[in-house]
Amino acid sequence: MPLFLATLMFIGQGCNSRRMSFDAGLAAYNRADFAGALESWRSLADRGLPQAEVGVGLLYYYGRGVERDCVNAFKWLRKAADEGDSTARIPVGLMYYYGVGVQQDYVQAWSWIDKAAEDGDPRAQRTVALMWHEGKGVIQDWSRAALWFRKAAEQGDAIAQNGLGMMEHDGEGVRQDYFEAVTWFRRAGNEGLADAVYNLGFCYERGEGVPRDYVRAAQLYRIAAEQGLAVAQNDLGRLYEQGRGVEPDDAEAAGWYRKAADQNLATAQNNLGRMYEYGKGVPQDYEIADSWFYFATLSCSAVEKEYRVPKALSSGELAAQIADISMIGLSEVMDSWQREQKASGNAR
Repeated sequence: MPLFLATLMFIGQGCNSRRMSFDAGLAAYNRADFAGALESWRSLADRGLPQAEVGVGLLYYYGRGVERDCVNAFKWLRKAADEGDSTARIPVGLMYYYGVGVQQDYVQAWSWIDKAAEDGDPRAQRTVALMWHEGKGVIQDWSRAALWFRKAAEQGDAIAQNGLGMMEHDGEGVRQDYFEAVTWFRRAGNEGLADAVYNLGFCYERGEGVPRDYVRAAQLYRIAAEQGLAVAQNDLGRLYEQGRGVEPDDAEAAGWYRKAADQNLATAQNNLGRMYEYGKGVPQDYEIADSWFYFATLSCSAVEKEYRVPKALSSGELAAQIADISMIGLSEVMDSWQREQKASGNAR
């Protein structure tokens, strides 16, 4: 047998063996045997298979089959990213961005996330938009932020749709346009994003881009409030106190203020303190009132205002949301690999 043909056969056998080992790890993962998945993938990762490196990195990140270790997670994910694995780029970039498992470095974060954004990943695009907006890793540029939010929004990314809506509403990087803002808030709200539902309610309350409608505003605030959004809880309480869009009810108002106050929203803490001060919906109690006023001074940020759509992304709340949602999860990666496995089986 010619040496060239023998060499090809040897390489092919090696590839098949690695694929079988990888699939064995995938099967172990699917039956919740995470330690077994780690064992299968670790041997392949040690031999330089990028998919296995990603799997090992994410198992370490989420602490499945092994004690959670973000430093090791970063090591394996960075190795896979260096070898060109596209699924590793976003988590590597985000770990640099938030300083998880590695020293925080916005420039490095930008370099990895931008690659994924250029490849069309909407989660990466919205994160790049955030970095342009906040000037982290790049020189601040709101017009570029709006551009990248739009790219992700047009792919149906709800967080990006809400971000673009806020920029349209506030006229940051684009011409101020309440009608466009409402369109984006509505699209994101239809996906169940509480922030967007709240922002849409705010527009109804103010008559910005839609006819003023306190009843609709209260309905939307309630939807967002029941999802735990503190600013919506506070504003729903305010509508109950004012009797706008709902029957006036001080006890209901105080209840919603308390929910938001418990999340350290300074405006709500101040409002709850005022309710105790005057005995509105709660027994009058100056001592409790003073306590809430004090908590409000501790919680209050320099830019917080009571009645507004939050300035686009400035509070950092959207950044935290991006961290929670954008980090590529194990289930997403596994679904992708299983689709590849199925396609490869059909091809054979």
